[in-house]
Amino acid sequence: MKKLFFRLSMEHRTLPISEVLAILESEGCSYEITLNYPGLLVLKSEPRTLESVKKRSAYVKYGGYVLHYANNINTLIDDLRKKFILEDLPSDKTFCVRVDKLGGKEIPVNSVSIERKIGAIIVKKTNLHVDLEKPDIRFNVIISPEASVLGVESFRIRRRIFEKRRPSKRPFFHPSTLHPVLAKALVNLSRARRGSIIVDPFCGAGGILIEAALLGYHVVGCDVLSEMAHGAKLNLKHFNIWSSSNLIVSDSEKLVFREKSIDYIVTDTPYGRLSTTKGKDLDKLMEKFVARIARALRKGGRAVIMVDSRINIEQIIARNNLKILEKHLIRVHRSLTRKIVVAEV
Repeated sequence: MKKLFFRLSMEHRTLPISEVLAILESEGCSYEITLNYPGLLVLKSEPRTLESVKKRSAYVKYGGYVLHYANNINTLIDDLRKKFILEDLPSDKTFCVRVDKLGGKEIPVNSVSIERKIGAIIVKKTNLHVDLEKPDIRFNVIISPEASVLGVESFRIRRRIFEKRRPSKRPFFHPSTLHPVLAKALVNLSRARRGSIIVDPFCGAGGILIEAALLGYHVVGCDVLSEMAHGAKLNLKHFNIWSSSNLIVSDSEKLVFREKSIDYIVTDTPYGRLSTTKGKDLDKLMEKFVARIARALRKGGRAVIMVDSRINIEQIIARNNLKILEKHLIRVHRSLTRKIVVAEV
């Protein structure tokens, strides 16, 4: 077990860490959390954990191996001077040091000064050479109000890969479609095992299906409107993932799946004027929908459901004998907050 760090996005308080832990469970990686602060997760796990998170995460910015951490940056620098922390690093490589402060004004330190101090210590105690442009090794110094961490970066996830898949850049566009970052996170929250089938009963233009298929899952999407199902097919073909996909034109209240035949459901249910419900009351729609999926899910099966927060989905889930594993709230604008619930049979 190695000590690893993950620099998390801070665009949501609870989703990023939940996504990482769900990925580890899905990949069968054991772990022990050492530090959990908004924007930073440190844990003990297998080295393969880094690759799993790199390939799958939507909310991780970068990650790597922890060299040392302390309660504050001054103690960290003192430890680097006095302790045997840097001696096992490779020789004749180039490096740079980059500081990442979490907490804004709560961290009254000068980043450039910290980078220079730690860089000078590394030069003195190793055979590494400074290269600020294209270094072989990037040292990350992450400073939070609770701890300061020095790590060696193993990977970095560029957000532009998601921008290439944003809904407006697909052949078929619908304004209610999720951004790929959130869609991918929902898929990860399901903890689906590799090669599993993921079902989206409200697939719309296929945003969730796309992210699930790109992660290697087989996907089945349903929509009550044939034009939406056709649009989803166009989008799946655009990303060359149609071969692992199936689409059904069906009312979610009349799911065509047999009882106890599904392992994972991930869906963004209708809400607001941009979504299509064919005039049906949302509360009644959710009542019937949850009753259907409760029958369709196998023992241990999971459903990741996003709804309008005004719907008491927790009560509906409880009435259908499902267990809530976690819950998250996402404020969209003044009149709409989304609720994400992960439920298990």
